[in-house]
Amino acid sequence: MTRNIEAPRWHDPLKPLVPVSEWAGRHWKAVSTALLATVGGISGLYMLTHQDSGPQKTPAESGKASDILKPPEPASAGLPAGTKLAPVEWTPTAAVLPTATEVPPATATKEPTATEVPTATATSTPKTGFNLENGSPVYRTETGEMLGVPQIQGLRLEEKEIDGQKKTVYLAEQDNTYGLEKNAYAGEFNPNVSVENKQTGGVVLTAPVVLKLMETNTNGLGLPLPLDISENQTIVIEFIEVDLYGMYRTYIKLSLSGNTILTNIIPTDQLSIAKSIVNDETGRFYWQYTRPTPRVQNPNNPPDPKPAVLFHTDKFTSNVIASSQFGEEIDKVENSKVMISHTETNEAERKLTEDDILTVGKVPVFLAANAA
Repeated sequence: MTRNIEAPRWHDPLKPLVPVSEWAGRHWKAVSTALLATVGGISGLYMLTHQDSGPQKTPAESGKASDILKPPEPASAGLPAGTKLAPVEWTPTAAVLPTATEVPPATATKEPTATEVPTATATSTPKTGFNLENGSPVYRTETGEMLGVPQIQGLRLEEKEIDGQKKTVYLAEQDNTYGLEKNAYAGEFNPNVSVENKQTGGVVLTAPVVLKLMETNTNGLGLPLPLDISENQTIVIEFIEVDLYGMYRTYIKLSLSGNTILTNIIPTDQLSIAKSIVNDETGRFYWQYTRPTPRVQNPNNPPDPKPAVLFHTDKFTSNVIASSQFGEEIDKVENSKVMISHTETNEAERKLTEDDILTVGKVPVFLAANAA
């Protein structure tokens, strides 16, 4: 049996106000029943939403007055007698507080140490060609090999461009003993010379300079080499023995790549040019030039080496006595071999060595052709 509860109406402003105490006395049973129903509904809803909360639900101990919310007796609530109200169980749920996350202690971050960067030092890479390194003149080849460039008294070294080529040249100083004017060309350095397969370079010098070097030479025969190599021709110097009908003679052999001028290395006014008895590996005979007759030595004469210079030529067809000055052109040669021997009878068994070549600073000296 359901009892209708009359809801309060809005007050009519024309009627006198009813005191609150009087109104509450009239309607307290209905209000109490509504409050109990509201509490029961909230409790039931709470149980439905928390029945699967797992570990959060704490079972209630049965029989505890605090765990059971009892509604008032039906009679006191204004309900008919005999109306049974089911007790509403309420299980308090322990609130689960969030677990505090342990924050690791702050670690001081070490600032990276600044690394000192070394200051870049400007270094000059030696160029190919003529250089001054530690105050000494040198020539660096394209392969990086360093060749010593000899210094000659009374001459200075410079790198100059001649006919489109960079060359290391010797120029005369003001005070020189060669009779050259200041800044006159006196020769140059050629890096393309090898002695017994060892690259040494060579110097090619004009006649006045070579004559002075021969006068002051104290080593061996002091023979200058009779090729003008001022165009950087390639020369290989070797020492060989030739069998002259049972008598062996040592020759200085010059193998030339390119073409150049064969010069007169005998300080004389005349030369004997004749066909020799020596042939090469192809059977071709050499021609040779020598001094016509031995000259009497005296202190006023220049050094008088007595070499025989052997060469291949098409210029001469018969033996001749020709006028020729020291450094004068004898013939033009190309990709040829030139050999030098000594003509004195008592020197026939003597073997020529590197010591018999005129050198400056252990670099062989070649004789340049006289200017035309």
